[in-house]
Amino acid sequence: MTERIGTPKNVATNEERPAIHVGLAAGLDEVYFNWVAVGAEEEGVPCRQVTTRSSDPVAIAYDAAMSSRFGVGVAVAGDTVVVHELHMPPEQPVITLAVREDFWRYCRLAGGNAARLIIRLPLRFELEEEPPLEVKSNHRPPAEQSPGNPSPAVSRPDSTGQDAEFVRAITKIVARVLYERGML
Repeated sequence: MTERIGTPKNVATNEERPAIHVGLAAGLDEVYFNWVAVGAEEEGVPCRQVTTRSSDPVAIAYDAAMSSRFGVGVAVAGDTVVVHELHMPPEQPVITLAVREDFWRYCRLAGGNAARLIIRLPLRFELEEEPPLEVKSNHRPPAEQSPGNPSPAVSRPDSTGQDAEFVRAITKIVARVLYERGML
């Protein structure tokens, strides 16, 4: 092993950034990974999608955990979402969620719980109540603007209060995370 001057011996320069590894069964849309990542990133832990060859969600999650520097993996396959941890037996995942409806909620819950394993917070087992928000642009095309109206670069809430709803939802998530971490 060659040493580089200025590089500590315990720091590998060619290693990837630590992240929860997420495996999707073949044929699943990447949107499932995105929802797992949302749940994990709400807790402050990044995710990375990994390729899988198996269709068994427990095996996918265990393989993902084995490849993660955090030792935590998530799998989404069929109607099941699984969270696995490196030190558990391969056939015994930490959490197995059988999805009935609102797949995004289960993916988000699994991502959040995977992150909670890493940051050592209690796991959650209740689904979030709020639906995912759609962010819509409040800008009109330039042809519809009158000279007295502000330019499209100025964002203003529309008459339905879409921006206010979005801000409320984000504020609720941030306040919950700060409260759980004892910062609020």
